[in-house]
Amino acid sequence: MLGFPVLINPGLICWLATDNIRGEGVLASDRADDKYYVCIVCGRKFPRGQGIVVEKAGFTLAFHSSRCASKFFRLLLERLDDSCARPAIRELIGELEEANRKRMEKRKKVI
Repeated sequence: MLGFPVLINPGLICWLATDNIRGEGVLASDRADDKYYVCIVCGRKFPRGQGIVVEKAGFTLAFHSSRCASKFFRLLLERLDDSCARPAIRELIGELEEANRKRMEKRKKVI
Protein backbone atom coordinates (compact mmCIF):
# COMPACT_ATOMS: atom_id res chain seq x y z
CA MET A 1 0.00 0.00 0.00
CA LEU A 2 1.46 3.36 -0.98
CA GLY A 3 1.22 6.33 1.31
CA PHE A 4 1.16 10.04 0.70
CA PRO A 5 2.97 12.30 3.17
CA VAL A 6 0.50 14.83 4.52
CA LEU A 7 0.87 17.25 7.40
CA ILE A 8 -2.53 17.32 9.08
CA ASN A 9 -3.32 19.48 12.08
CA PRO A 10 -6.34 19.17 14.44
CA GLY A 11 -8.30 21.84 12.55
CA LEU A 12 -8.06 19.83 9.35
CA ILE A 13 -9.45 16.73 11.01
CA CYS A 14 -12.27 18.79 12.51
CA TRP A 15 -13.14 20.11 9.06
CA LEU A 16 -13.25 16.58 7.63
CA ALA A 17 -15.45 15.37 10.47
CA THR A 18 -17.92 18.25 10.25
CA ASP A 19 -18.21 18.08 6.46
CA ASN A 20 -19.51 14.49 6.58
CA ILE A 21 -16.66 12.97 4.60
CA ARG A 22 -16.57 9.37 5.76
CA GLY A 23 -13.38 7.36 5.77
CA GLU A 24 -15.14 4.06 6.21
CA GLY A 25 -16.21 1.86 3.33
CA VAL A 26 -13.51 2.81 0.83
CA LEU A 27 -12.06 -0.70 0.89
CA ALA A 28 -14.48 -2.87 -1.08
CA SER A 29 -14.42 -6.52 -2.00
CA ASP A 30 -16.38 -8.94 -4.15
CA ARG A 31 -14.44 -11.89 -2.74
CA ALA A 32 -12.31 -12.30 0.35
CA ASP A 33 -9.07 -12.53 -1.69
CA ASP A 34 -9.94 -9.73 -4.17
CA LYS A 35 -9.64 -6.43 -2.28
CA TYR A 36 -9.66 -3.06 -3.95
CA TYR A 37 -10.13 0.61 -3.09
CA VAL A 38 -12.61 3.09 -4.53
CA CYS A 39 -11.26 6.56 -5.31
CA ILE A 40 -13.17 9.20 -3.34
CA VAL A 41 -12.71 11.77 -6.12
CA CYS A 42 -13.59 9.92 -9.35
CA GLY A 43 -15.11 6.67 -8.06
CA ARG A 44 -12.72 4.37 -9.95
CA LYS A 45 -11.79 1.06 -8.37
CA PHE A 46 -8.12 0.14 -7.98
CA PRO A 47 -6.37 -2.82 -6.36
CA ARG A 48 -4.57 -2.69 -3.05
CA GLY A 49 -0.93 -1.74 -3.63
CA GLN A 50 -1.73 0.85 -6.29
CA GLY A 51 -2.87 4.45 -6.03
CA ILE A 52 -2.45 6.67 -2.99
CA VAL A 53 -4.00 5.74 0.34
CA VAL A 54 -3.82 8.03 3.37
CA GLU A 55 -4.96 6.79 6.77
CA LYS A 56 -5.16 9.42 9.50
CA ALA A 57 -7.35 9.87 12.60
CA GLY A 58 -9.76 7.11 11.63
CA PHE A 59 -10.19 8.30 8.04
CA THR A 60 -9.01 6.38 5.00
CA LEU A 61 -8.65 8.59 1.93
CA ALA A 62 -8.12 6.57 -1.25
CA PHE A 63 -7.08 8.15 -4.57
CA HIS A 64 -6.48 6.18 -7.76
CA SER A 65 -3.94 8.70 -9.09
CA SER A 66 -1.84 11.66 -8.02
CA ARG A 67 -4.17 13.88 -10.05
CA CYS A 68 -7.16 12.87 -7.88
CA ALA A 69 -5.13 13.37 -4.70
CA SER A 70 -4.01 16.78 -5.91
CA LYS A 71 -7.58 17.81 -6.71
CA PHE A 72 -8.83 16.69 -3.28
CA PHE A 73 -6.09 18.47 -1.32
CA ARG A 74 -6.39 21.64 -3.42
CA LEU A 75 -10.14 21.79 -2.66
CA LEU A 76 -9.47 21.00 0.99
CA LEU A 77 -6.96 23.86 1.34
CA GLU A 78 -9.37 26.28 -0.34
CA ARG A 79 -12.02 25.49 2.29
CA LEU A 80 -9.79 25.69 5.37
CA ASP A 81 -9.81 28.78 7.55
CA ASP A 82 -6.56 30.74 7.37
CA SER A 83 -6.13 30.54 11.14
CA CYS A 84 -6.28 26.74 10.92
CA ALA A 85 -4.03 26.29 7.89
CA ARG A 86 -1.39 28.99 8.50
CA PRO A 87 0.65 27.23 11.26
CA ALA A 88 0.77 23.91 9.42
CA ILE A 89 1.70 25.55 6.10
CA ARG A 90 4.39 27.67 7.76
CA GLU A 91 5.91 24.60 9.46
CA LEU A 92 5.85 22.52 6.28
CA ILE A 93 7.43 25.29 4.20
CA GLY A 94 10.21 25.61 6.79
CA GLU A 95 10.91 21.87 6.71
CA LEU A 96 10.98 21.76 2.90
CA GLU A 97 13.22 24.83 2.62
CA GLU A 98 15.66 23.28 5.10
CA ALA A 99 15.73 20.00 3.14
CA ASN A 100 16.34 21.92 -0.11
CA ARG A 101 19.14 23.93 1.49
CA LYS A 102 20.88 20.75 2.72
CA ARG A 103 20.49 19.10 -0.68
CA MET A 104 22.00 22.14 -2.45
CA GLU A 105 24.97 22.13 -0.04
CA LYS A 106 25.67 18.49 -0.90
CA ARG A 107 25.54 19.27 -4.64
CA LYS A 108 28.18 22.02 -4.47
CA LYS A 109 31.43 21.09 -6.14
CA VAL A 110 34.47 21.30 -3.94
CA ILE A 111 37.47 22.56 -5.88
